[in-house]
Amino acid sequence: MAFACCTAGACRFNVRDLGFADLDLQHYRLFYFVSTNESPIALQGIKSVGDEVLRDSNVELVTVRMDGSEPSGARKLLEAHQLDRLPAMVLVSPDQQSLAVPLNRDAKTAETAVVNSPLREKILKSAVETYGVVLLVEGNDAEQNRNARQVADAAVKQITEAMPRLPKPIHLPPLVLVVPPEQTANENILLWSLGFEPDQQAWPAVGVLYGRGKRIGPVLRGADLRQPRLLQLLGVVGQDCECYLDRSWMHGPVMPARWGESVQKRVVAQLGFDAESPMIKAEMNAILERGPNPNAKPASFIGGTDAELLGYHEAVLDAPTPATNQQPNLPVASSNSKPVSLDAISLRQRFPVGVLLLLAVLALGGGLMILFRRRQN
Repeated sequence: MAFACCTAGACRFNVRDLGFADLDLQHYRLFYFVSTNESPIALQGIKSVGDEVLRDSNVELVTVRMDGSEPSGARKLLEAHQLDRLPAMVLVSPDQQSLAVPLNRDAKTAETAVVNSPLREKILKSAVETYGVVLLVEGNDAEQNRNARQVADAAVKQITEAMPRLPKPIHLPPLVLVVPPEQTANENILLWSLGFEPDQQAWPAVGVLYGRGKRIGPVLRGADLRQPRLLQLLGVVGQDCECYLDRSWMHGPVMPARWGESVQKRVVAQLGFDAESPMIKAEMNAILERGPNPNAKPASFIGGTDAELLGYHEAVLDAPTPATNQQPNLPVASSNSKPVSLDAISLRQRFPVGVLLLLAVLALGGGLMILFRRRQN
């Protein structure tokens, strides 16, 4: 049954499918700090605006009146971002990272900017209709940006060529979306939420997004931004049997965004099932909570690529002096295992044969004894 995990219907979802379900128990929290002079009517108005703007999103509005009875962590948030004037807003991610949200205009405009932007609309549309999104955030060096784009295009081309061999069909290949330096300020909340560190974006950086705008694997920048690593990230999105994959990859950060009914209908049409169905979500959660199957064999549809991000690592060792008689395919001991001699290995290889011979002798002896007793009777 364990071996059948990757061949039976238990793994009928691929990683991309899981990205369309809201399986995260914690959402973003948008703290709206107001002074003690704020009237109950004003507070009710703030709540009504929040309910309208943040409806169908993964962001929850938390109104905090700074009258001395606020939670202990509230003032620390204000101090951390040096916010000494009220009202003020701070966005807190599920992993407890925080970002100050400018209140240059009215609260409704600020709250809308938290869950919506032109780039997020493109990401959601592309993630629903295609394999996924390669988000390239450019840096300050034009040549490095060109090299990063070549890496992204080459990885997408190779994935496109491999897509006919996917365990589950996906119709359109990944799409590369580029964020030039002059647009990073307008997409500050999005880039912060996905770990792109927009304030330190001197180098180009690439991330792979899928589903609801969820990032899979790390953000690649600098020496890590190379085709084999990006190709492997993209390859995981199309993998079918999750029983051998690292579950932490599927718990990556997701951007704050609205997920309305129209988007959900397009997802159902694409997938052929409703990822928000309680039964489907329960099945997906069971997949994510299940431990890795030691008998599962990773079936990569990308041949000859660097698989280090899936737990495979290569190390360059000093080449041994060529020997005349080499032992083929000897077991390799781990760092925690005890040394094993060649005699022990040979004995282990002969052990199953010896057991079979012993059983055959016992069966033959028993048969002869029964036959001898019958002749005596």
